Amino acid sequence: MSRALTDVIDFEEFGRDPALADAIADAQARSALRATLVAQRKISGLTQKDISTAMETTQSAVSDFERGSTDPHLSTLQRYARAVGARVVVRAALPSSSTTEGAWLSSVQASGYRRRGMTVHRSAALDQSRAS
Repeated sequence: MSRALTDVIDFEEFGRDPALADAIADAQARSALRATLVAQRKISGLTQKDISTAMETTQSAVSDFERGSTDPHLSTLQRYARAVGARVVVRAALPSSSTTEGAWLSSVQASGYRRRGMTVHRSAALDQSRAS
């Protein structure tokens, strides 16, 4: 006798798990980004082969990405975006605590950004969260 998935997994319990809810939200955001980039490729009239040439990869790797069968690195997302004439912008939403902000800034500075001549800018998301 086979059992239904709902007999094995308590989906209501999963819904109450904040870590799982966050993981699902992250997966949905990645999926939406991928769908947006693929739509841009199609609107632009570009083929997967065009994209693979621009990215210096294979058409099958582009196909895997578009199907969602891979979990690409950020650099891969950025290269795909550039190939379709888009740009991926990454932001971190940090807690609003000034203690957290100070720790974050100290951490970034300690990582050597200043030594490499880079400037550290606070995210607009941080400023918005402090205003709330």
